[in-house]
Amino acid sequence: MKRVYALLMSVLLVVLSGCGKSSAKQTLAALNENGKSFNYSVVRPKGCADDIEKAAKDIRSRLRKTYGVSVTVSYGEEKDYDGNYEILIGNTGRAESETVLEILKQNRKSCQFDFIIKTVGEKICINALRDEVISKAAEYFAETYCGNKNDWEKLNSATEVIYEAPFKEYPHKIDGVELKDFTVVTVRDMEYIYGRELESTVDYLSGSQGYELKVVDERSPKVKNEILIGDLERSESRGVTPEKDGWIIKAVNGKLVIKGSDSVCLADAVSEFLTQIKEKEKNGSYIDLPADYELTGKKQQSAGRYSLVWNDEFDQKSLNNHWWVDYSSQNKYGDASNSCLGGTLTQKAAENTKMTGDGCLTIFGTRNGKDFTEGSVSTWDTLQLKYGLIEFRAKLPVEPGCGTLWFNGSKLGYACMTEYDLLENFGSAKSFASNLHRWWVQSSGTGHTSLDIPEYSKLKRYNFKDSIDAEADLSTDFHIYTMEWDESKVSFAVDGKVYFSYSLDATENPDSRRLPVYMIMSCGMGSADYGVAATESSPEYVEMKVDYVRIYQRSDNGSQLLTRDNKDIPNYNNRDMTHYVGGKKVS
Repeated sequence: MKRVYALLMSVLLVVLSGCGKSSAKQTLAALNENGKSFNYSVVRPKGCADDIEKAAKDIRSRLRKTYGVSVTVSYGEEKDYDGNYEILIGNTGRAESETVLEILKQNRKSCQFDFIIKTVGEKICINALRDEVISKAAEYFAETYCGNKNDWEKLNSATEVIYEAPFKEYPHKIDGVELKDFTVVTVRDMEYIYGRELESTVDYLSGSQGYELKVVDERSPKVKNEILIGDLERSESRGVTPEKDGWIIKAVNGKLVIKGSDSVCLADAVSEFLTQIKEKEKNGSYIDLPADYELTGKKQQSAGRYSLVWNDEFDQKSLNNHWWVDYSSQNKYGDASNSCLGGTLTQKAAENTKMTGDGCLTIFGTRNGKDFTEGSVSTWDTLQLKYGLIEFRAKLPVEPGCGTLWFNGSKLGYACMTEYDLLENFGSAKSFASNLHRWWVQSSGTGHTSLDIPEYSKLKRYNFKDSIDAEADLSTDFHIYTMEWDESKVSFAVDGKVYFSYSLDATENPDSRRLPVYMIMSCGMGSADYGVAATESSPEYVEMKVDYVRIYQRSDNGSQLLTRDNKDIPNYNNRDMTHYVGGKKVS
């Protein structure tokens, strides 16, 4: 084995020293039998980080230039077989990738920044625990072994290189107990507005100190050392109350309570906790919070922070039709199509909504024999937004009910625009899909592209699995569904955790991704060509409940909130901006 001690500076790896053991070695054949292609294909994980993708292609380019032959790059999805020589980058799903990762973990405890390059049979494995380290390892491999034929010949059947990153431990403590021994406890339906700050804290400690803080929801059994985030049923949490427009971090009975008077204040509190950790480490020290520790603060009002700019909590007696009206682009009130049972599916728009006094908006669909109805509401020409963090707290319909939460710019006069689908469950209560559709006007009609392609079909699908209640699905209780959108990226999250992100920078016509859109919510069943098909034994009624819709925006990235109150909703196509509710004119 060869152990490398090095410094990672930006993207450069500088080898300081090394040692090795001699063993029986066999050189690695570079070319296949006919000499027309490279013997090894380069394999990276499906949906890998951009830096890993770039590093994999750099390896291919260097080898192609060195040997003057074709080099294959793949995702390694095909079944493995004897004689399948591969350079495996990261967690490819191959057994060899897992094997070398275990070797790396066993090498030393603090291995978060370490990487390994090892030959295992017909594979050359490059792996690490973190994506950014995998990309650095692949860059090192390209620089060290792919620049010329002599470099490649340094590799052999016994090659094993382990890079041990410089590491300084900071034993952060709360009431005398090290932070790494704490468990973070949140509500089950955590909001991403503060969940993103928790994610940053966990990621930072993982990168800085090499351990992952465990995060659970409050249904999990209590443990001695806990960081309690938000309004929880734990007695220590109930006994702490922040001031209005403020937050508090307080040690109580060996636990650390972090609370805010609202979601933005809670985000500020979690952010402050991370700031303290960073500042201590910057000064070569660590936090050591005493048993009576308490810190309070007020809501921040800075350009780079999110603020709540619009919300509807649905706690009034009737739906606020100042904002929520019929969707007037497609599926208009009264539109009818064939149902999956040979009857009709009729759009009832806002007529199929109700407020029952439970603090929720209910959108519903019905079945009468072979005939169905569907309900929907939108902010069509009442509110449009560009960029922001938008959160819906909702309970999806039972199967085969179809629930949707999405954003559209259709028929606003754009020559090219993007539809953002936060949630389409296609009649399933166990999963849903997110998507981006690009639509444009062309001479032959309407052009269209989406993420319904092999590269993204699995990545954009969310499959629900409750860690505690195996029988639960998305219709059992409420969950938080979030879309965060800015000029360069859109991310989708459930209960405070991102499951899919998509870069907008490298897409075709990126400006079409940066136009204001309106919101739509719908519920129904029975379509002849959409989702799980209903049957004559399907429920006669399905509903989606929405507890609230909240829009947060920053003031530093060109965000916009256009409303009928401000009279700033543009009319590029001279459209009729009359509002309808249940097919009836209201303004």
